[in-house]
Amino acid sequence: MVADRPQGALGINAGKLPNWSVDSQNWTKNTGSTKRSSNLQTTITCFVTKVLENDNLEVRGEKRITVNREDSTIVLTGTVRAKDVTPANTVQSAQMAGTTLELKGRGPLWNNQRRGLITKVLDWFSPF
Repeated sequence: MVADRPQGALGINAGKLPNWSVDSQNWTKNTGSTKRSSNLQTTITCFVTKVLENDNLEVRGEKRITVNREDSTIVLTGTVRAKDVTPANTVQSAQMAGTTLELKGRGPLWNNQRRGLITKVLDWFSPF
């Protein structure tokens, strides 16, 4: 037995063992984007939900629109002066006060804009 060569726990000479080397590299480069541009002019039928003491009207309306398999819903709420209602029973959106316009949707583009559960959990652990 040679004294200058260390032996392992099983009495195996370390010089007689194969010399293996394992290298690993792993990298990922991803890019992506979603771009959406819309111009929509529409009329929305609204209902009076409340008549206020000063004769102003609180109104609410909802309209569904489907374009290219994308379902969008517009919800409009606001306050209208009774004197601004035309004889055709219409009001321009510029004449509404406290207006809230909400756009919701479903479809491939809408779904891509939502973050998944795993992404939300990872963001909670590493918010940057």
